[in-house]
Amino acid sequence: MNPIEPQFSSYYALLKHFQRSEYAEQFLQGKLYLNSLDHFRLISIAASKGKGDKQSDLFEGSVPIEKDSINDEIYSAIPGIDKVQASDPVFIFDEYKYSHLLCFSTIDFHANSISTINPGLMSEFGDSLVLIHNKAAFRERVFKALSALPGISYLCGRIQYRQPTLNGKLVKPGHSLSVRPPIVFNYHDVTCRNSYIRDCFNKSYSYSHQREWRLWLYQKNWDTNPFTLEVGDLHDIATRVTFENLAEKIQDLDSRSKLTFQEESYGLMYGNIPRKSLQKQIIEHNSSGRLAFHIG
Repeated sequence: MNPIEPQFSSYYALLKHFQRSEYAEQFLQGKLYLNSLDHFRLISIAASKGKGDKQSDLFEGSVPIEKDSINDEIYSAIPGIDKVQASDPVFIFDEYKYSHLLCFSTIDFHANSISTINPGLMSEFGDSLVLIHNKAAFRERVFKALSALPGISYLCGRIQYRQPTLNGKLVKPGHSLSVRPPIVFNYHDVTCRNSYIRDCFNKSYSYSHQREWRLWLYQKNWDTNPFTLEVGDLHDIATRVTFENLAEKIQDLDSRSKLTFQEESYGLMYGNIPRKSLQKQIIEHNSSGRLAFHIG
């Protein structure tokens, strides 16, 4: 195995990390536990203060806004901050907190090799692992369970990692301090230009070692408590593994024709709503949020 940066392979399987063995067993029984994005944002806030881990990205569900396109009235409310920014600020939509997420790493299959995550960089996620060797069947079971729940929009696919920009142009990643003034704005009042909307499939390139694939659920005014989705027993399409026996397990599954490949285009999403439509639905429902600035 070769732990390298995410590839654009069409063939991949999913690997789920758990902090405790019993959680892995519950997953195999078909009980999928999803935390809200609000939970992960709070983890990031704690981590930035040295009080938590670094499993998430505070800037998920945000919009990068070119520094010089911010309305002057906004900068006048936060004096001096326009002169010290290392990269473009982002607008963090409050409404995204009602999203619920189920996250995995990917294992990419190439002609003569496998590439996966670096175990040393994933210790905070736990070392109890489950390999889903038929992700198409897994997706079908998840969607069947979700179809019985009215009002929930859902999508799944690979994470797209972004590099920092300044006035829309790429800049070298560097150390910076994130500042989020306690002022609530309306997104439409912040900038005079159209901005690319990020969502739950966008993360900073500093997280690219996670090689993430995820399921994203959203419902208007959903609470931010954890949500459990029951999809039925998964033992026929998933199995417990360790990093030490992963290659051996994959070889065994392949030899028994249990490893199911499905060709996919990179960036392809599956679900019951187009990605742009879900973004629009969220923003039209509640376009309030806060600005975050990267100072460096």
